[in-house]
Amino acid sequence: MAALKTIFGNLPRGVLELGVHPGYCDNHTINLGEYVHEREVETKALLSDEFKETLEVCRAELISFRDIRS
Repeated sequence: MAALKTIFGNLPRGVLELGVHPGYCDNHTINLGEYVHEREVETKALLSDEFKETLEVCRAELISFRDIRS
């Protein structure tokens, strides 16, 4: 989580894309490759209260591509 705080604390203002691949490791997904276990780590981090607090402190807002106006 410290890495995410550092990243969000140093981002320039504007619209930025955060690429993540959250997910859970189970009997079906275990065969998808080496990154499966990291998906659980990402899921836990993204759902944590600490991540939500980091977004608030950095005044970051999560949006979808539909929210971007040209």
